[in-house]
Amino acid sequence: MDASQEDYHNVQVLLVSEVAASYVQLRGYQQRIEFARENVEIQRESLKLALERFQNGITTELDVQQAKSSLAETEAVLPQLDTGLQQAGHRLCILLGSPPGGMPAQMGTGPIPVAPTELAVGIPAELLRRRPDVRKAERQVASQCAQIGVAEADLYPSLQLLGFVGYTSNSSGKLFTAPSFTGIIAPALQWKIFSYYKIKNNVRKQEALLDARITEYQQTVLKAHGEVEDSLVGFVNSRKQAAHLGESVEAARISVSLVLGLYREGKVDFNRVQSAQSMLVKQQDQLAVANIESILSLIRVYRGLAGGWEVFCEDSHAAEVGDPATEDVPPPPADAVAP
Repeated sequence: MDASQEDYHNVQVLLVSEVAASYVQLRGYQQRIEFARENVEIQRESLKLALERFQNGITTELDVQQAKSSLAETEAVLPQLDTGLQQAGHRLCILLGSPPGGMPAQMGTGPIPVAPTELAVGIPAELLRRRPDVRKAERQVASQCAQIGVAEADLYPSLQLLGFVGYTSNSSGKLFTAPSFTGIIAPALQWKIFSYYKIKNNVRKQEALLDARITEYQQTVLKAHGEVEDSLVGFVNSRKQAAHLGESVEAARISVSLVLGLYREGKVDFNRVQSAQSMLVKQQDQLAVANIESILSLIRVYRGLAGGWEVFCEDSHAAEVGDPATEDVPPPPADAVAP
């Protein structure tokens, strides 16, 4: 029963994390679409400038065609991003139990959620044990341990008391009279002494199953540690990547502004303009993806720690310890394997 309850808790954690992830992805697509539209406007201005210079005989038609090509390439990204936005909205609707459709319009626009600047990486083993899958494995160990006691009980005699209370009579007319009331109590002793080796083999079987459950418990704990560690690494590195990409995007914006001025003065050709604008498009999209990934990694950290465990554990409390990578895998609790 406890193991089944932990399955229910695990579904709750997964549901909340999936809702959060879908929301972040929806905001992420909105940000990427905003960047793409911003670049479309920049490239339209570049096309307008190239047309003016071509009509004035300053440049050839090549500049115009290059500008059109870049603009069409950027515009082609918008339908793909809009598809991702609508699909993220559909996933969010389904997770919330609503018919798919219209979620982005209902929510309006908004920024990608900002992750905290610091995140504690000390994860105590007892906190990790509050994951529903770890607790489920722990309860399965306890259940299997109890099965050993059930198997060993067959080695000992069992005493049963059989009884009967009612009315008995040779005549139906006297059946419910006081003299017809009777009762019987008889003890029964049962001892499966001739099945000794069969019982012992069953005990050994249950002990082997217990060893398997303990191994499953330890593997579950190791997997849990690995998931949290992977999420923490992803969170830290995605934040570093986003910070560098933020600097790159700012430099790319300045480069586009400068190169357009130089092109207007005839000091550079359109290849430089096209290259700078393509770099800005690429860097902005990578920045949005990195910001999305940093939040998704944070969500995976909370999911790895069964975020919201306070709902399920009255004695939950935060603690600060060393790096979990240096900690040993905890054995099943004493109450789980006590005979």
